[in-house]
Amino acid sequence: LQMLKNCTFLNTRCTITNTFTQDVNQMSTDAKLVFDASILIVDDDKDILTAGKLLLKRHFNKVVTCHQPENIPKLITQMHFDAILLDMNFGPGESTGKQGFYWLLQYAVF
Repeated sequence: LQMLKNCTFLNTRCTITNTFTQDVNQMSTDAKLVFDASILIVDDDKDILTAGKLLLKRHFNKVVTCHQPENIPKLITQMHFDAILLDMNFGPGESTGKQGFYWLLQYAVF
């Protein structure tokens, strides 16, 4: 857990929207290009992982994807992440966000 002190968790619903893409594209060039930064994307939908990786590889030096939140501890012991994009709902039909908060609380150090 000590490794997460400098890590930023970004909460998201289960889709990457055009609004997110537009917000990222509107950032200044300096803010967009984070050459030495790494991000972990955690989502149970492999299509979202693929889309996120394609979008964010232009802005992060290293983009790692994970489709099972149970694997987060192993991944964060293997490398440092500057940001984590965490899905809030794991499983079909879920929309409460409780699962995302559960995983966030498991690994976040406040």
